[in-house]
Amino acid sequence: MTSVAKDFEPLVRFDCLEQEICSFGKPEWESALHALVALHRASILPAMHGMPYECEHLGPGYYYGSAFGHWDVVHTILDSVDVEPEHAKRQILNDLYWMQEDGFLAGVMYFRKDGTYSHQKDTTHPPLWPFAVEEYCRVTGNDELKQHALPYLARQIGWYERHRQLPEGGFFYTDVTGNRKNECGSDDSIRFTPPPGLVACVDACSHVYALYAFAAQWGGAKEYAAKAEALKQLIQEKLFSERTGFFHDAGSNLRYTFDGFWPLVCGAASLEQAERVVCEWLLAPERFFTAHPIPSVALCDPGFELRMWRGPSWNSMTMWILLGCMRYQQYEAVRQVAQRVLDATAEQFRRTGKLWEFYHPDLGEQSALTRKPYNKEANMPCSDYLGHNPLFAIARMWKKAGEEMA
Repeated sequence: MTSVAKDFEPLVRFDCLEQEICSFGKPEWESALHALVALHRASILPAMHGMPYECEHLGPGYYYGSAFGHWDVVHTILDSVDVEPEHAKRQILNDLYWMQEDGFLAGVMYFRKDGTYSHQKDTTHPPLWPFAVEEYCRVTGNDELKQHALPYLARQIGWYERHRQLPEGGFFYTDVTGNRKNECGSDDSIRFTPPPGLVACVDACSHVYALYAFAAQWGGAKEYAAKAEALKQLIQEKLFSERTGFFHDAGSNLRYTFDGFWPLVCGAASLEQAERVVCEWLLAPERFFTAHPIPSVALCDPGFELRMWRGPSWNSMTMWILLGCMRYQQYEAVRQVAQRVLDATAEQFRRTGKLWEFYHPDLGEQSALTRKPYNKEANMPCSDYLGHNPLFAIARMWKKAGEEMA
């Protein structure tokens, strides 16, 4: 863990986050939420290595020490932005600091105990940071940050078009080649076992669609609006199976993983497709509606196992899926799934006293889960993990969905 100067005083103490706990009216969640506030407080580091502001890392329980970035930073931002918007803005600007001139955004920055750092110069990660910009501007009622971020967005779009676009349309993550760089964010996903070759990936297509849509909204460029519409058409027509009622990567290897929900999150699904995905998959107990939703792989998929990204539930991914449900006004689904997630997380916290990187989908013992069996020293989910536990964001959606239904 990176050492912190004794006289370092963070700009944020997350007192507003702590005060928010009682607003949900669910005493059984309070202990886990108080623990999450403590993790936020324990994960602040001074500005370093050129970053303009103090940074919030992945959490003190991460096996590899203090680290900043990846989609984890977006999860932590979305968790606190409603009540700590200026802290959220600082983290967005810290994240954008690492974008190269060509639009490449490095995966993770690792801060060592000796004060030096390293980062993944050859690996990127899902480009979800614009969602955080959008939320910050919604909360503050000020769109200045969108205009500041627009050139970064254009650069990243250019990088994806040059390096991840297929000649026939659509986008991919390099995991399809079997290179094990985990560019899609899901280490060792069954989607890439065996590697399918260069095919359009449902997550990559959805994420780039969101980049186009944000760029069109923030800057008004007709070029981006047209590209977004074309990519939406590809997703709806080529990546949705009428037979299964679910979204998949292109090709014949139809797997049932959480990635099939990304078109809902990003707004690329048709209303009918979204309703089928929610009713037939999200709320189906034999598929994704487990005791602790949602599993990273549907129970019905023969590749399901209690191993990292191959079956366990990630609260962060459920947050994204709930955002998709909110987008399509599937409020009852939000209430049901969010309640189960928060109840199950609170129960595991009661049992273990920890917040975990990922969870047993059937509320079984956390010790039954494996992380990476080939890494014997780190083969259980990390505990005290901040980056994959946006529980406040989930609780807010649970509350908001209830208000919409009233």
